[in-house]
Amino acid sequence: MRFLKYVAAVVLVAAVGACGPLTSERLTEAKNMKPTGSAFHQALYKEYLWYGQWELDQGDLASSDLNINKAMMAAKGETPALNNPRDRKIDGAPLNDLIAGQAKLLEAIGMGAMQKAPEKTAEAYAAYDCWVEQQEENIQPPHIAMCKKKFEDALAIAQAAVKP
Repeated sequence: MRFLKYVAAVVLVAAVGACGPLTSERLTEAKNMKPTGSAFHQALYKEYLWYGQWELDQGDLASSDLNINKAMMAAKGETPALNNPRDRKIDGAPLNDLIAGQAKLLEAIGMGAMQKAPEKTAEAYAAYDCWVEQQEENIQPPHIAMCKKKFEDALAIAQAAVKP
């Protein structure tokens, strides 16, 4: 029985160790891409690259991979779906805040924020995803606050750009 536990531990360590380089390699691949598309997509690419690196530096390989994939989509001129807080383990006031924030972001986008304030709209877009992810983890209040503030500050500028 002890032998089986040892083997299981070795396999787990090897599997986790194998994920790190793969994530690092994907990040390098993403960084080497030449983004195309609108100014929004090019800015979104940069934002998601930053979050991919940030999550990798923290050892959160799953979140890093998600952000790297979104960066690669943006580099191709595609808009990745926002993280849906309703699909996450978030409830109460934080969930309500996220839903309200998403509605404001989508309203600004609908009013042309991607064209009128592409960099700030991209910053708000990626920061929203960061806020959702950090809120679900709910273990690092400074990270939640950072993502939320970055979202709110960028969104305020994007909203101002599309005011009638």
